[in-house]
Amino acid sequence: EYNGTRLLVGNQESLDPALVNRSNAYPLEIQVGKDYMGSVDAKGQGNPVNVIRIDLQNLNTNTDSNGLNLGKSTEDGGTRVDSKESAQQSLGTLDAAIQKVAEYRSYLGAIQSRLGSTINNLSVQSENFAAANSRIRDTDFADETAKLTQSNILKQAGVAVLSQANQSPQAALRLLQ
Repeated sequence: EYNGTRLLVGNQESLDPALVNRSNAYPLEIQVGKDYMGSVDAKGQGNPVNVIRIDLQNLNTNTDSNGLNLGKSTEDGGTRVDSKESAQQSLGTLDAAIQKVAEYRSYLGAIQSRLGSTINNLSVQSENFAAANSRIRDTDFADETAKLTQSNILKQAGVAVLSQANQSPQAALRLLQ
């Protein structure tokens, strides 16, 4: 289960109705970056970016109480082995099912690889943003420290000038006495 949606449950009947009844070909979209909607096309439809789409409707199997049913009943030949021909047909059906499982494994492996790459990429981006933020804060701190030092120097200079200005009239008064 992912985000309240049962993903790999075995048959379409047990899939979440929101997945089965979707009109688009990709019932599951995983956003892997910022800005889900990129540009808007001429029909006003959004063009999603940073999205991995998984077609789960094609990943279902029909199951029955005995396990995997390959879509054929025993009347159709299914997996019967009562004759050489039906056994060979059953083996062919099983080979096709094994091939389909291999294709699905490949498909899911590719998606897993893409998600792994996306996770690594987002991790690197996060580290880069943290480093940039730290550099900006360091620069801001240095700038504010320089401004504080400048302000203190100007204040001390102003006090010194006022002190000098106060001493000049007193010196003139002493001369007059």
